[in-house]
Amino acid sequence: MVSSRAVRVVVTLSAGVLALVVGCREPIAHTWASDLAEAESRWNASGVTSYQYDVFRHCFCGSTSTRPVTVTVRYRAFVSLVYMDSGTVADTSLFRPYLTMERLFALLHDVLDSGPSSFHAEYASTGFPTVVVVDPDAAIADEEFSVQVLAFRPQNAAAR
Repeated sequence: MVSSRAVRVVVTLSAGVLALVVGCREPIAHTWASDLAEAESRWNASGVTSYQYDVFRHCFCGSTSTRPVTVTVRYRAFVSLVYMDSGTVADTSLFRPYLTMERLFALLHDVLDSGPSSFHAEYASTGFPTVVVVDPDAAIADEEFSVQVLAFRPQNAAAR
């Protein structure tokens, strides 16, 4: 039988380890949010409102939602979505978070608000995300996902 003193020691040690883990994650999560805000600010300042980009999403989901697609945006409004390999129209319901850069930024804010186990993002000089890798919960398998912008083509004169 385990003594009550041993239980108190285990509970105290567990609470201490939990405090260290949470304490270590908060500065990292703050950095993730700060980097995202700075990148989004650069994106908004870039003046790019019309563009095409090729995006690839990796997840443990159906093959039609992981094929690379080309997104066309005009004046910040979604225009078209086609599969890169065939040029055929893709189902927008599979790619809603990626239909504009603003939607992609909204997805990243939602991810950070949920407190992921891990988050890695890289941003272009104009601010848009080029690579994002997320593990929402380290204790759950196969819910990780990544997004990669393979190419970005500004279409308006304000693009720098």
